Amino acid sequence: MFKLDEILFALKTFAGAMAALFLAYWLQLDNPYWAMASAYIVAQPFAGAMRSKSLYRVGGTLIGASAAVALVPNLVNSPVLLSLALALWIGF
Repeated sequence: MFKLDEILFALKTFAGAMAALFLAYWLQLDNPYWAMASAYIVAQPFAGAMRSKSLYRVGGTLIGASAAVALVPNLVNSPVLLSLALALWIGF
């Protein structure tokens, strides 16, 4: 049967996903289901895994946003070169 800590983890994850979904609907985001999906994706039963995964997620978002800010304004007048630069960045 299920252990108490497993049931608590499931309930906390569900509550977090529902809170994320509520906020996404409240903020009128285009695809609110991604907020709920992200809550389940980053949920880990072990605190260490959750912290490292969230750190990598935040770091990746900051690095990707920085690359977009660096590439798009500089190459906005050359769409082919911008597409090539973004493809190389994503491939990297």
